[in-house]
Amino acid sequence: MTVHLTRIDEFALLTLDRPEALNALSFATLGEIDARLDEVAATDARALLVTGAGGRAFCAGADIKELMSRSMAT
Repeated sequence: MTVHLTRIDEFALLTLDRPEALNALSFATLGEIDARLDEVAATDARALLVTGAGGRAFCAGADIKELMSRSMAT
């Protein structure tokens, strides 16, 4: 699991946890984020905080390694 959801009082905390890849967003990670957002929507959380694990980057953006194997049409 590369996305963790915890609760701090009335706040939901979503943490991207791929520090070795600077928390880049792979297709699997995007699916996990989608599922965690559904979980948050079903709660009484007043705010969602998003953070990245590791000390080098919050999120590097798209996972370029995955994109290299895709055609421009997909």
